[in-house]
Amino acid sequence: MTVSGDVAHYLCNDCGRDLSGVHIATPCLCGSYSRRRIDVEGAAYRRPPTAQAPPWDPLKDWTVKYLQFTWNVQQLRLMNRDGSVAEPDQARRIVDSTFASCVSLGEWLTFGAEPASVSSGDISRLMGVEPLAVCLALTAPDDADRATARVVPVAFASRHQYWVEYRRPDAKTVRYDALGLAEECLLAWQSFLTAREVDLPSW
Repeated sequence: MTVSGDVAHYLCNDCGRDLSGVHIATPCLCGSYSRRRIDVEGAAYRRPPTAQAPPWDPLKDWTVKYLQFTWNVQQLRLMNRDGSVAEPDQARRIVDSTFASCVSLGEWLTFGAEPASVSSGDISRLMGVEPLAVCLALTAPDDADRATARVVPVAFASRHQYWVEYRRPDAKTVRYDALGLAEECLLAWQSFLTAREVDLPSW
């Protein structure tokens, strides 16, 4: 397949990579042979052509990570109910896994087969502000010039409850209830994807 002049470009129908000038018998890096033609004028590319290929992992299906995150949040809800039988180590793992999967969802949306309406810039902006910035700080290495966060148990609680302490440089530490923060993050992701007309997966 040859593209003449600036008449048209071809994008992978599954991941949106620019396949202009790529022979139709050659698969995209994501493995798909399906492509669509678009007009150049006014076209918005999901993956603009660059000198260096962007990081790409065809195994990072964002819907899987989204479902994992929703499942983690549900486990956190159950753990916070009266009568929870979670052991201390198990309870802490649930909290850590919940926020790790929240951050990973952003990575998988960026470096996997993301929806056409989602850009890495959109994701960076979303994760740069609270509540998702708090989760990001939990997984980032400590640095005096950036916000930091840590998970701490609620000492007076009758069941396994946790705070997330979040501190911006030169600012007071803010405390979030771990479950409340997880719920806010889930709502933020759902609102973000819904606003871009992305169908949310369900069990």
